[in-house]
Amino acid sequence: MVVTSTPSPTTTRTDRDWTFTILTGTVLAVCFLLSWDSLTLLARAAGQRTTFAPVYSVPVDALAAAAWRASIRLQHAPWRIRRVPLLISVGFVLLSACGNAFRAYAHNGHLAIPAGVAVVVDAVPPVAGAVIIHLQALVRRWAAPALTGITGITGITADDPRIGDDRAPLPPDGETDTARAARQRAYAHTRIAQTIADGGQVTPADVRSWFRDDPRPPADSTARKYLNTIRSATG
Repeated sequence: MVVTSTPSPTTTRTDRDWTFTILTGTVLAVCFLLSWDSLTLLARAAGQRTTFAPVYSVPVDALAAAAWRASIRLQHAPWRIRRVPLLISVGFVLLSACGNAFRAYAHNGHLAIPAGVAVVVDAVPPVAGAVIIHLQALVRRWAAPALTGITGITGITADDPRIGDDRAPLPPDGETDTARAARQRAYAHTRIAQTIADGGQVTPADVRSWFRDDPRPPADSTARKYLNTIRSATG
């Protein structure tokens, strides 16, 4: 039997409910326009220039969406990491809601707000910039990497003596460092997928053990990324 790792059929869907997709897009577009109008009015009341006030909603509403997307990318990261984008998303949604609520105090298109509120409003853009940089760092550090076309080892059977000792297959003569790295990754992906499919548990230490023939086995963080890759692919 050939040892390969392939994604579960349930994880790849080609059909799409276009009616739901269109309705979702319509709702989001209307909500963004309404929020944009209210937050633009709030930004002007806080002293933002007329030229820049219309883009004030971007670091609020767009960041909430970006944080939610980051929480999806980090679904296999530890909870202490996953909760960061979730809290950021909820926090900026509430911030946007509060900003929109000030529209109720507007009269004839003009809004007057207390100085303390203006200070908070003007402080949002730099805070949002720092937050998005932090989210980007978390995603780069913890998100499952995309598969690069290596899905398994073809031509290696389960009873092949080269993997009988639980090590990666022996390198062929004249193998380059790049080819060796690709072979090691493919073998690790295969073993992870097999173990998960059999209902077993895989740890970063297990992944490192499958690189024992490599003079420089992956660090725990890299092993965790390999593990997250297969978990994402297999659902």
